[in-house]
Parts: sequence; structure tokens; C-alpha cells
Amino acid sequence: LTLTPTSNLTMDARVVGGAVAILTVVLTAVLATSLATLHQTEMGLKTNAFWQTLSPTIYYGGLHWVGAGGYFIKFQKTVLSTEFSTDAHDILHARTKDGLPIVLGISYQYAYIPDKLHDLYLAYLGDHDRVYFNTATHLISEESTRHTAYDFFDQPQQVAQKMQHTLDEYFEQHLFANVVALQINSRLLPEPFNDAILDSLTTKQNITATYRYVDRMNVTLETQLLVARQDALATVASAKGAAQAALANSFAAANVTHSRTDADVGGFRRVKGELDLDNADVLKYVYWDSLSGRGIGATGDANLAVPGYAQGSGLGLDEADVLVDLEPSVMARQGAP
Repeated sequence: LTLTPTSNLTMDARVVGGAVAILTVVLTAVLATSLATLHQTEMGLKTNAFWQTLSPTIYYGGLHWVGAGGYFIKFQKTVLSTEFSTDAHDILHARTKDGLPIVLGISYQYAYIPDKLHDLYLAYLGDHDRVYFNTATHLISEESTRHTAYDFFDQPQQVAQKMQHTLDEYFEQHLFANVVALQINSRLLPEPFNDAILDSLTTKQNITATYRYVDRMNVTLETQLLVARQDALATVASAKGAAQAALANSFAAANVTHSRTDADVGGFRRVKGELDLDNADVLKYVYWDSLSGRGIGATGDANLAVPGYAQGSGLGLDEADVLVDLEPSVMARQGAP
């Protein structure tokens, strides 16, 4: 077989074309493997499988040049959550400050510290999730021993805040992350303790209801006391008015009596003087005068009602009344038979 120059040129062209094609494929493959993307919720560290290098530079979402053999070790930029629950068979068993066993269902949320991603990867080589879980288990169990069973029952939010603070402080110093929140989803204490707590809560509610009843009764009694005081003031005012009226009436009656008595005394004094009576005779006169047994006749003549022995004496009816008892002595004075 004899090769001609034309045949040589054709073979060379084929070799060159093949080499170019192979080079193109290789360059395309190298170019494709030299680019890597990160999602907007991701951040990463660039590493190279050929040179076994790890860049401390933090990369965020987008398309980046990583070179041949390069790729990203990715971390979530958003908040992550870890949960201790019965569903995952990793519920926490701990003890309280007073020694009671407690079963806790807890979830906590954490976020990586971007500036510490390089240190995080060098420290745990990507196995930090397991370290986080085990560390949180230990810290939560230890923190549980600082709180009583009643704290878990009555103040779970305060206990959760202290647990979150403990985890955040340790994670930031040793695990290059921040614990941003923690929730106590369930807490299971011994049944006798739960029964005692329910009884105490019932008693507490009864005490609260009693205090409220006492407050209502105090208001009611205060209201009734105010009403009673007003009624008492009204009664006192009415009594004072009645007393003043009675006193005024008494003063008026006393004045009338005093005036009448003065008039009677004057009359009796005149009778005593004109008839020359002693005190005993005057008293008899007063007695008969008070009986008013004698009156003026229908003719209007006062002398008709005066006894015969008195008509000649010049005495009136009032003076003659006493002569009923004094008749013998009076007639003797006047010379009557």
C-alpha cells in the first residue's frame, strides 16, 4: 500500500480534529467541575479534593469559581431545629432538684456563626450535628437538676429560658453556634406528684375564690354600712326635730300653766284676804273650786247660784263655794241664827 501526500494530510487533519475534540471535552469538563453553586439559604467553605485544601473564606448564595477538583462544604444560613421527642425515640430522661424523675420533650433552635464556620469544620470535620445533639442532651439534663418538680409544672417558661441561656453560652464558646430559642413541649412527672399538684391547684383556686368572695362581701358590707349611717343620720335628725317640737310644746304648755297658776294664786290670795281664811281653809276652798260643782243659773244671775247665807255676805259664786264647808263659822260671824 502506497500512501500519497493527500492521504497523509487527511490523516493529520483527522488526528488534529480528534485532539481538538478531546481537548474541548476536557476543557468543558474542567470548566464544569470548576464552578459550584450555593443556594440563597446556604453558605459554604471552598475545598479542593486534589490539593486537600480548605479556604477560610465564607461564600454565600450564587455561582462561584472553585477550580478543578474544588467544591463547597455547605452549611445552612437559616435557623435549624433539633427535637427530643418520643417520635424519634430520643426523649430526655432526667431528674429534678428534689430528686424526682422527669421525662422531657424539648426542641431548640440554633444558627451557625458565619465567622466560625472554618473553625467548626476543622474541629468536627462535618460531624458537628451529632456533637450538638449529645452536648444538648447533657446540658439539658444537668440544668434540670437545678429546678424543682413544681418549677417544671408551674413555671415551664422560666425553666426553658434558663436552659436556652445555658445552651447558648456553651454553644457559642465551644460549638460555634448560637441557640436562639428553646421550648419544653412536654414534661412527665411521677403520677403521685401530678395528683398532689392537681389537688394543690384545686385548693389554690378555692382559696382564690374565697378571697374574691370576701372582697365582694367587704364591698357589700361597706355599702350597707354607708346606708345604715345615712339612715342613722336621718333618724337622729328626725328625732332631734321631734325633740325640739316636743320641747317647744312643753315650754308653751309650761308657760300657759305658769300663767294660769299665777292667776289662780292671785285669786286664792284675794279670797284668803277678803274672807280672812287660814291656810287650811284656803286648801279646802281650792279643793271645792276644783270640783266645779256649782254653776250660774239660766237667768244669768250669779246670786241665784249662791247660797242664801252667802248672798247677804256680798260674796260671789267662787267665794261662796268654800262656804259649803265653812257655813257654820261664816254664819256665826255674820250673826245668822
